[in-house]
Amino acid sequence: MKWFVFAYSVKFLEDRNQIYQPTTLLKDSADGQFTRALTNHTLANAPSTYWLKIKFSNGSMQTYVLVLSILFQEIKYYQIDEQDQLQISENGYSTYWGRKTIGHNAPAFYLYPSQGPQTLLVKIKTHMPGTFDFSILSNNEFYNNALSRFYYYGLFFGSLIVATLYCLVIYIGLRDRVYLYYALYVFSFLIFSAIDWGMLNKYLPFSLEISHDLFAIPYAFMTIFLLKYSQHFLQLKK
Repeated sequence: MKWFVFAYSVKFLEDRNQIYQPTTLLKDSADGQFTRALTNHTLANAPSTYWLKIKFSNGSMQTYVLVLSILFQEIKYYQIDEQDQLQISENGYSTYWGRKTIGHNAPAFYLYPSQGPQTLLVKIKTHMPGTFDFSILSNNEFYNNALSRFYYYGLFFGSLIVATLYCLVIYIGLRDRVYLYYALYVFSFLIFSAIDWGMLNKYLPFSLEISHDLFAIPYAFMTIFLLKYSQHFLQLKK
């Protein structure tokens, strides 16, 4: 029996002026435009547009999943199907949760088994500087990883919610502003973490536009409420 393995290569191209089209870049003749191999922690400028060209051969008879960094504003996938039609799907931070290919906080896309080599083109728009963190996992690895992560998320956010509610109850009973400021600090930290991990979009009827302000506002509230809590807890006036 002949065994086939999953093999891939990833190259990228910066398109700051947005002059390239997916139908052109998908052709083998455009390979020369992608002059640099992509690795994790390759820096991404902002604002800018990047194209990733992923060539893979998946004869392993199992589905793989491409997972990209959470902090990209807009991600589009282009691929030619068996009927020679261009297929397009969206992902990224600003994509409404219900329109995502895979319901996961990180952008993910299936790499299906095939008889021959395939080409996947990924268009990424960046609004904040970051890195091209990516991984390609088997279907089982991806879902086992996701399950472990969501157990951790549940424990983490559940603890923050319990701490917030507990401090609010104590504040209502004692009217001591120390507990109110601490509750507001913990709640601000909860919102900041949910934004940073891409979890908040799942529970909103709209999509958040990623920007520096999106992170700066809850971080500012965290700082303010922590300082107010410290001021009252240490009784600085006395």
